[in-house]
Amino acid sequence: MSEKVRITIVGMGAIGTSIGMALKKAEPEIEITGHDKAHAIAGQARKRGAVDRTDWNLISACENADVTIITTPIAELKDTLVAAGSYFKSGSLVMDTASVKAPVLQWAQENLGDGVSFVGGSPILPGGRREIDPELFSGALFCLCPDGGASPNAVAWASELVVTLGAKLLFIDAEEHDGLMAAVGHLPVLLATALLQVASASPAWRESVRLAGDSFANATMSISGDAASHCALCQSNAQNIVRCLDLIQAQLAELRQAIVDGNDEALEGAFEAALEARDEWERGEVVPSQEAVKYDRGFRSLFLGKL
Repeated sequence: MSEKVRITIVGMGAIGTSIGMALKKAEPEIEITGHDKAHAIAGQARKRGAVDRTDWNLISACENADVTIITTPIAELKDTLVAAGSYFKSGSLVMDTASVKAPVLQWAQENLGDGVSFVGGSPILPGGRREIDPELFSGALFCLCPDGGASPNAVAWASELVVTLGAKLLFIDAEEHDGLMAAVGHLPVLLATALLQVASASPAWRESVRLAGDSFANATMSISGDAASHCALCQSNAQNIVRCLDLIQAQLAELRQAIVDGNDEALEGAFEAALEARDEWERGEVVPSQEAVKYDRGFRSLFLGKL
């Protein structure tokens, strides 16, 4: 029997820790190393059973890994690939979990050494969930965007890993992924930012916030985390996001004009179209069914033999 595959998770926040816990739950014998620049966060991940050991040194954490999963914020992802890129061993698999893919694949191509396969990943978590939970990915969609140079075995193992997390696997082109995510993932954060800026800049903010209910809470839920990561995300997907901003500005202008003109027909038509689209989405009528990809070899064999 050959040596077990070694897995390293870089970034032990909610995503990284949840991945580790899910893998350990599915395969208790798996050996996982965790890395996070914050000692306390890495220590908590170990206490939760997400990793077997932690290594504060990025290079030593990654250089012997057969599979490395980078779950850092997008603001740190490029620097991570630059710092560790030449140290990943030939034949290994590197993945990420950022919500923008084309730039990340470019960074991987520029920094990873020969023989290293990169498969971009993007989990789509319902309700924007970010809590630590081994079931965090259960039933969620998990997009994979393999680099053109990734080996077939590496793509298969990345796919089996996603299935082991309990997620639904979707292969998608990186450019298409980023174009779609701009509207449904990135634009909502900017709209929430704008809404909060307008509301909090009002002289009546302290009074109006007392009246804020579910509508305000739901509309601003997407703005969380840290400002640097949101900024980096916008810059990484700038062209697609600007296109969506232009469209939303045009739509807001039409709604504004309808209100100014007292055009009830236009307003009701806009609300009816929005309500219909929302209902279709909630009923799943606009989401194609997606079956998890299956392979001849199960994920268990990943721990018993090399890629």
